Amino acid sequence: MGFFCEKKIFFQVNALFSHGAGIWRTLSRSFKISILRRVKRIHRTIAKLLVVNGYLPKLGLAAVIGCVTGLVAVAFHFGLSTAIEWVRKPWTLGILPWYAFAAVPAIGGLVVGLFIHKVARAPETAGQGTDKMIYSFHHQGGNVRARVAPVKFIASIVTLATGGSAGYEGPISQIGSGIASTICKFFKMPRMMRGQFMLAGTAAGLGAIFKAPLAGALTSVEMLYREDFESNAFATSIISSVVAFVLYCYSVRQIGVTLANAFNNARPIFTALIMLLVFNEQLPLGKWVGIALVVLPLARG
Repeated sequence: MGFFCEKKIFFQVNALFSHGAGIWRTLSRSFKISILRRVKRIHRTIAKLLVVNGYLPKLGLAAVIGCVTGLVAVAFHFGLSTAIEWVRKPWTLGILPWYAFAAVPAIGGLVVGLFIHKVARAPETAGQGTDKMIYSFHHQGGNVRARVAPVKFIASIVTLATGGSAGYEGPISQIGSGIASTICKFFKMPRMMRGQFMLAGTAAGLGAIFKAPLAGALTSVEMLYREDFESNAFATSIISSVVAFVLYCYSVRQIGVTLANAFNNARPIFTALIMLLVFNEQLPLGKWVGIALVVLPLARG
Protein backbone atom coordinates (compact mmCIF):
# COMPACT_ATOMS: atom_id res chain seq x y z
CA MET A 1 0.00 0.00 0.00
CA GLY A 2 2.83 2.40 0.89
CA PHE A 3 4.55 1.75 -2.45
CA PHE A 4 1.43 2.71 -4.43
CA CYS A 5 0.96 5.87 -2.31
CA GLU A 6 4.55 6.92 -2.98
CA LYS A 7 4.09 6.22 -6.70
CA LYS A 8 0.90 8.32 -6.74
CA ILE A 9 2.67 11.22 -5.02
CA PHE A 10 5.53 10.97 -7.53
CA PHE A 11 3.16 11.24 -10.49
CA GLN A 12 1.34 14.19 -8.88
CA VAL A 13 4.61 16.07 -8.34
CA ASN A 14 5.73 15.25 -11.89
CA ALA A 15 2.43 16.56 -13.27
CA LEU A 16 2.80 19.74 -11.23
CA PHE A 17 6.29 20.40 -12.60
CA SER A 18 5.11 19.63 -16.15
CA HIS A 19 2.24 22.09 -15.72
CA GLY A 20 4.64 24.76 -14.44
CA ALA A 21 7.00 24.19 -17.38
CA GLY A 22 4.07 24.55 -19.79
CA ILE A 23 3.07 27.87 -18.24
CA TRP A 24 6.68 29.10 -18.45
CA ARG A 25 6.85 28.27 -22.18
CA THR A 26 3.71 30.31 -22.89
CA LEU A 27 5.16 33.51 -21.38
CA SER A 28 6.68 36.15 -23.60
CA ARG A 29 10.45 36.59 -23.80
CA SER A 30 10.41 40.10 -22.30
CA PHE A 31 8.34 38.92 -19.34
CA LYS A 32 10.74 36.01 -18.74
CA ILE A 33 13.69 38.41 -18.76
CA SER A 34 11.98 40.70 -16.26
CA ILE A 35 11.29 37.75 -13.92
CA LEU A 36 14.90 36.56 -14.15
CA ARG A 37 16.17 40.07 -13.45
CA ARG A 38 14.00 40.32 -10.34
CA VAL A 39 15.23 36.94 -9.11
CA LYS A 40 18.83 38.04 -9.70
CA ARG A 41 18.17 41.30 -7.82
CA ILE A 42 16.75 39.36 -4.85
CA HIS A 43 19.78 37.07 -4.92
CA ARG A 44 22.15 40.07 -4.83
CA THR A 45 20.22 41.62 -1.93
CA ILE A 46 20.44 38.41 0.11
CA ALA A 47 24.15 38.07 -0.70
CA LYS A 48 24.85 41.66 0.42
CA LEU A 49 22.88 41.10 3.61
CA LEU A 50 24.95 38.01 4.43
CA VAL A 51 28.27 39.66 3.63
CA VAL A 52 27.54 42.54 6.02
CA ASN A 53 29.35 41.91 9.29
CA GLY A 54 26.17 41.40 11.26
CA TYR A 55 25.41 38.70 13.77
CA LEU A 56 21.88 37.64 12.80
CA PRO A 57 22.59 37.19 9.04
CA LYS A 58 25.49 34.89 9.94
CA LEU A 59 23.31 32.80 12.21
CA GLY A 60 20.67 32.61 9.48
CA LEU A 61 23.18 31.32 6.95
CA ALA A 62 24.51 28.87 9.54
CA ALA A 63 20.96 27.55 10.02
CA VAL A 64 20.60 27.10 6.23
CA ILE A 65 23.90 25.19 6.11
CA GLY A 66 22.76 23.04 9.04
CA CYS A 67 19.44 22.29 7.33
CA VAL A 68 21.05 21.21 4.04
CA THR A 69 23.78 19.21 5.77
CA GLY A 70 21.21 17.54 8.03
CA LEU A 71 19.21 16.40 4.99
CA VAL A 72 22.38 15.05 3.40
CA ALA A 73 23.20 13.22 6.66
CA VAL A 74 19.74 11.63 6.55
CA ALA A 75 20.34 10.52 2.96
CA PHE A 76 23.75 9.18 4.00
CA HIS A 77 22.16 7.17 6.83
CA PHE A 78 19.48 5.53 4.69
CA GLY A 79 21.78 5.16 1.67
CA LEU A 80 24.35 3.29 3.74
CA SER A 81 21.70 1.02 5.26
CA THR A 82 20.35 0.18 1.80
CA ALA A 83 23.83 -0.42 0.38
CA ILE A 84 24.71 -2.80 3.24
CA GLU A 85 21.55 -4.81 2.56
CA TRP A 86 22.41 -5.08 -1.14
CA VAL A 87 25.97 -6.20 -0.42
CA ARG A 88 24.81 -8.90 2.02
CA LYS A 89 22.03 -10.27 -0.20
CA PRO A 90 24.12 -12.93 -2.05
CA TRP A 91 25.07 -14.44 1.33
CA THR A 92 21.70 -14.06 3.06
CA LEU A 93 20.05 -15.82 0.10
CA GLY A 94 22.74 -18.50 0.02
CA ILE A 95 23.92 -17.70 -3.51
CA LEU A 96 27.63 -17.39 -2.65
CA PRO A 97 29.72 -19.33 -0.11
CA TRP A 98 30.80 -17.63 3.10
CA TYR A 99 34.50 -17.41 2.20
CA ALA A 100 33.71 -15.32 -0.90
CA PHE A 101 32.92 -12.41 1.41
CA ALA A 102 36.67 -11.89 1.92
CA ALA A 103 36.90 -10.44 -1.59
CA VAL A 104 34.19 -7.81 -1.01
CA PRO A 105 36.45 -5.11 0.55
CA ALA A 106 38.94 -5.44 -2.31
CA ILE A 107 36.17 -5.13 -4.91
CA GLY A 108 34.74 -2.12 -3.10
CA GLY A 109 38.15 -0.44 -2.95
CA LEU A 110 38.68 -1.04 -6.68
CA VAL A 111 35.27 0.43 -7.55
CA VAL A 112 35.84 3.48 -5.34
CA GLY A 113 39.34 4.08 -6.75
CA LEU A 114 38.12 3.96 -10.35
CA PHE A 115 35.15 6.17 -9.53
CA ILE A 116 37.25 8.84 -7.78
CA HIS A 117 40.19 9.03 -10.17
CA LYS A 118 38.70 8.06 -13.55
CA VAL A 119 34.99 8.91 -13.49
CA ALA A 120 34.60 11.85 -11.09
CA ARG A 121 38.23 13.08 -11.35
CA ALA A 122 38.22 14.32 -7.76
CA PRO A 123 41.42 12.96 -6.15
CA GLU A 124 40.94 15.18 -3.09
CA THR A 125 38.06 12.92 -2.02
CA ALA A 126 40.41 9.96 -1.56
CA GLY A 127 41.43 9.05 1.96
CA GLN A 128 39.85 9.86 5.27
CA GLY A 129 38.54 13.38 4.60
CA THR A 130 39.36 15.32 7.76
CA ASP A 131 42.91 16.10 6.62
CA LYS A 132 41.62 17.48 3.31
CA MET A 133 39.11 19.66 5.17
CA ILE A 134 41.87 21.08 7.39
CA TYR A 135 44.09 21.69 4.36
CA SER A 136 41.36 23.57 2.49
CA PHE A 137 40.75 25.75 5.56
CA HIS A 138 44.39 26.77 6.02
CA HIS A 139 45.63 26.87 2.41
CA GLN A 140 42.58 27.42 0.19
CA GLY A 141 40.50 29.85 2.23
CA GLY A 142 37.65 27.39 2.72
CA ASN A 143 37.29 26.87 -1.02
CA VAL A 144 36.09 23.34 -1.82
CA ARG A 145 35.02 22.22 -5.30
CA ALA A 146 31.30 21.63 -5.70
CA ARG A 147 31.81 18.04 -6.85
CA VAL A 148 33.63 17.03 -3.64
CA ALA A 149 30.48 16.56 -1.54
CA PRO A 150 28.54 14.24 -3.91
CA VAL A 151 31.68 12.27 -4.87
CA LYS A 152 32.65 11.77 -1.22
CA PHE A 153 29.05 10.84 -0.43
CA ILE A 154 28.97 8.01 -2.98
CA ALA A 155 32.54 6.84 -2.34
CA SER A 156 32.02 6.68 1.42
CA ILE A 157 28.81 4.68 1.13
CA VAL A 158 30.46 2.12 -1.17
CA THR A 159 33.54 1.89 1.08
CA LEU A 160 31.58 1.42 4.30
CA ALA A 161 29.03 -0.97 2.76
CA THR A 162 31.76 -3.24 1.40
CA GLY A 163 33.62 -3.41 4.71
CA GLY A 164 36.37 -0.92 3.98
CA SER A 165 38.55 0.49 6.72
CA ALA A 166 36.73 3.76 7.28
CA GLY A 167 34.41 5.52 9.71
CA TYR A 168 31.85 8.30 9.76
CA GLU A 169 33.88 11.26 11.03
CA GLY A 170 36.15 11.88 8.05
CA PRO A 171 33.56 11.50 5.27
CA ILE A 172 30.87 13.60 6.96
CA SER A 173 33.43 16.30 7.82
CA GLN A 174 34.44 16.68 4.18
CA ILE A 175 30.87 16.39 2.93
CA GLY A 176 29.65 19.08 5.34
CA SER A 177 32.54 21.41 4.49
CA GLY A 178 31.88 20.91 0.77
CA ILE A 179 28.18 21.75 1.18
CA ALA A 180 29.00 24.88 3.18
CA SER A 181 31.60 26.00 0.64
CA THR A 182 29.12 25.58 -2.22
CA ILE A 183 26.46 27.61 -0.37
CA CYS A 184 29.01 30.35 0.39
CA LYS A 185 29.98 30.50 -3.29
CA PHE A 186 26.34 30.85 -4.24
CA PHE A 187 25.99 33.86 -1.95
CA LYS A 188 29.43 35.22 -2.98
CA MET A 189 30.88 35.21 0.52
CA PRO A 190 34.40 36.65 0.99
CA ARG A 191 37.39 34.42 1.67
CA MET A 192 37.55 35.32 5.37
CA MET A 193 33.98 34.17 6.01
CA ARG A 194 34.11 31.04 3.84
CA GLY A 195 36.41 29.32 6.31
CA GLN A 196 34.10 30.17 9.20
CA PHE A 197 31.05 28.68 7.51
CA MET A 198 33.04 25.70 6.27
CA LEU A 199 33.55 24.78 9.92
CA ALA A 200 29.81 25.25 10.45
CA GLY A 201 29.18 22.65 7.76
CA THR A 202 31.65 20.28 9.39
CA ALA A 203 29.97 20.78 12.77
CA ALA A 204 26.55 20.14 11.24
CA GLY A 205 27.67 16.85 9.74
CA LEU A 206 29.35 15.63 12.92
CA GLY A 207 26.51 16.75 15.19
CA ALA A 208 23.92 15.01 13.02
CA ILE A 209 25.67 11.68 12.38
CA PHE A 210 26.86 11.20 15.96
CA LYS A 211 23.72 12.81 17.51
CA ALA A 212 25.92 15.11 19.59
CA PRO A 213 25.47 18.75 18.51
CA LEU A 214 27.72 20.37 21.11
CA ALA A 215 30.48 17.83 20.59
CA GLY A 216 30.25 18.36 16.82
CA ALA A 217 30.58 22.13 17.21
CA LEU A 218 33.54 21.87 19.60
CA THR A 219 35.28 19.27 17.45
CA SER A 220 34.99 21.34 14.29
CA VAL A 221 36.60 24.44 15.83
CA GLU A 222 39.39 22.66 17.70
CA MET A 223 40.58 20.07 15.17
CA LEU A 224 42.33 22.79 13.14
CA TYR A 225 45.10 23.48 15.66
CA ARG A 226 47.19 21.64 18.23
CA GLU A 227 46.74 24.02 21.17
CA ASP A 228 44.05 26.48 20.09
CA PHE A 229 40.62 26.67 18.47
CA GLU A 230 38.80 28.89 15.96
CA SER A 231 36.73 31.04 18.33
CA ASN A 232 35.14 33.11 15.54
CA ALA A 233 33.34 30.04 14.19
CA PHE A 234 31.99 28.77 17.51
CA ALA A 235 28.57 30.49 17.36
CA THR A 236 27.80 29.55 13.75
CA SER A 237 29.02 25.99 14.39
CA ILE A 238 26.62 25.55 17.30
CA ILE A 239 23.66 26.88 15.31
CA SER A 240 24.32 24.69 12.26
CA SER A 241 25.06 21.64 14.39
CA VAL A 242 21.86 21.94 16.43
CA VAL A 243 19.71 22.45 13.31
CA ALA A 244 21.26 19.44 11.56
CA PHE A 245 20.96 17.35 14.73
CA VAL A 246 17.22 18.04 15.17
CA LEU A 247 16.48 17.44 11.49
CA TYR A 248 18.47 14.20 11.44
CA CYS A 249 16.93 12.81 14.64
CA TYR A 250 13.41 13.68 13.50
CA SER A 251 13.97 11.99 10.15
CA VAL A 252 15.35 8.74 11.59
CA ARG A 253 12.54 8.62 14.18
CA GLN A 254 14.78 8.93 17.22
CA ILE A 255 13.76 12.39 18.34
CA GLY A 256 11.97 11.26 21.52
CA VAL A 257 14.89 9.31 22.92
CA THR A 258 17.41 11.97 21.99
CA LEU A 259 15.43 14.84 23.48
CA ALA A 260 14.90 12.87 26.68
CA ASN A 261 18.64 12.40 27.00
CA ALA A 262 19.18 16.09 26.27
CA PHE A 263 16.81 17.18 29.03
CA ASN A 264 18.44 14.79 31.48
CA ASN A 265 21.82 16.34 30.68
CA ALA A 266 20.75 19.99 30.41
CA ARG A 267 23.69 21.39 32.36
CA PRO A 268 26.24 21.10 29.48
CA ILE A 269 23.78 22.79 27.11
CA PHE A 270 23.32 25.70 29.51
CA THR A 271 27.10 25.93 29.90
CA ALA A 272 27.62 26.11 26.13
CA LEU A 273 24.98 28.82 25.78
CA ILE A 274 26.61 30.79 28.57
CA MET A 275 30.00 30.54 26.85
CA LEU A 276 28.43 31.63 23.57
CA LEU A 277 26.61 34.64 24.99
CA VAL A 278 28.93 35.88 27.73
CA PHE A 279 32.21 35.72 25.84
CA ASN A 280 30.91 36.90 22.48
CA GLU A 281 31.77 40.53 21.81
CA GLN A 282 29.23 40.87 18.99
CA LEU A 283 26.23 40.68 21.33
CA PRO A 284 25.98 43.81 23.53
CA LEU A 285 23.42 42.18 25.86
CA GLY A 286 25.24 38.84 25.89
CA LYS A 287 26.56 39.23 29.42
CA TRP A 288 23.12 39.90 30.90
CA VAL A 289 21.53 37.01 29.02
CA GLY A 290 24.37 34.76 30.15
CA ILE A 291 23.88 35.78 33.78
CA ALA A 292 20.14 35.07 33.48
CA LEU A 293 20.90 31.61 32.09
CA VAL A 294 23.12 30.96 35.10
CA VAL A 295 20.70 32.24 37.75
CA LEU A 296 17.42 30.74 36.50
CA PRO A 297 18.46 27.04 36.49
CA LEU A 298 20.07 27.45 39.93
CA ALA A 299 16.98 29.19 41.33
CA ARG A 300 14.77 26.33 40.20
CA GLY A 301 17.10 23.80 41.82
